[in-house]
Amino acid sequence: MRSLLGLFHRNVFVIFVVVLAMYGLCTSQQSGKSDSVQLPTDSGELAPHKIFPLSKIQEKVIGEITAGSKVAGARTTENHLAWGEKAKDGSHIVRLDGKQVGAAYDEATNLGFSADQEHLIWTAKRGSKWLVVVDGQAGAEYDVLGRGSPVFDPDGNLEYLAVKEGSLYRIKSPRAP
Repeated sequence: MRSLLGLFHRNVFVIFVVVLAMYGLCTSQQSGKSDSVQLPTDSGELAPHKIFPLSKIQEKVIGEITAGSKVAGARTTENHLAWGEKAKDGSHIVRLDGKQVGAAYDEATNLGFSADQEHLIWTAKRGSKWLVVVDGQAGAEYDVLGRGSPVFDPDGNLEYLAVKEGSLYRIKSPRAP
């Protein structure tokens, strides 16, 4: 698994170059032209740079997306890769290092990792209710979750704000010993 993630980190620049190419910032492959990426100068004009020679770019598969699904968000750490997938039927699942974690939901958003990279959190919607999922385990259901929630504080405690039946809750879950 480490080699899979290592490939991801070594090839992140490929994604950057592809995005630049999609927006027309790469030089053409015409004869006599450089095969390097052009980056904007302060004046707004393009200046040739030999930072990412297109002829030397390598790409490798780092994960498989379920056939017919679309990527609905992703996060990476030094040791892990997590992403959400939206299936044709509209359901959302989360994958950690290529394996599904937890159940399918109507929506799955706000993927995040703890500072020690040992825990994956996200928000999920089931029907009209929202919940926080930690390492695939769903928490209590709420009407609304606070914006920017959930988060791990510097000590590793999970915190978020939520509304249920007209009451505002502050949820703080201490880190397991």
